[in-house]
Amino acid sequence: NAPAAVIAIAKAKPFGVKLNAAGQLIVGLVDGELALVNPPFSSGSTPAFYVAAPTINGGIAMDVGGETIDAAGNLYVPYGSNGGANNGLNAGVGVFAPPLGASSVPLFAIRAGLTKPTGTAFGR
Repeated sequence: NAPAAVIAIAKAKPFGVKLNAAGQLIVGLVDGELALVNPPFSSGSTPAFYVAAPTINGGIAMDVGGETIDAAGNLYVPYGSNGGANNGLNAGVGVFAPPLGASSVPLFAIRAGLTKPTGTAFGR
């Protein structure tokens, strides 16, 4: 089966996706940015805005994938590294409060014990 829509993001390759409670598509990009696409989705859809890659441990965090949203709407974004070039020195999980906007920055980053996180999840 063919996809119903293909959303083009020209800035960087997508690495992870998540829908928030408002139905917006949050796309993690390998350059560390987040792209937010508003519904309805179609092949002509483009990101409404981008959230810049944060600084973690003194460097730009990259390789976003495996985002998760908790019950309060906070977005947990794993940043695998700085393009893989520094063995996880700038890796961590950034925690963003809702609503996500173009000027959003993480409230804090979880770094303890993380080298190259690729996903986040909440469970029982």
